[in-house]
Amino acid sequence: MRIISTSRLELLEICEADAAFILELFNTPSWLKYIGDRNLRTEEDAKNYIINRLMPSYKTFGFGFYLTRLKEGDIPIGICGIV
Repeated sequence: MRIISTSRLELLEICEADAAFILELFNTPSWLKYIGDRNLRTEEDAKNYIINRLMPSYKTFGFGFYLTRLKEGDIPIGICGIV
């Protein structure tokens, strides 16, 4: 579900289909150095993390982390949100 949109960006609820991107993002050197290792090694790990750690926040609190995506080309570039 789209949360907000600007002329260049969209914020969307993270879903299972985003597992490949989450796996890549969470294993970048800067993520590992500044945020920490979440032990995601496979797309299945990322999918489970999304289902069990990210998605429940939307129902519990009404907000959470959102996928940040460039509109042009639908390219995911990161995540942001409130915790």
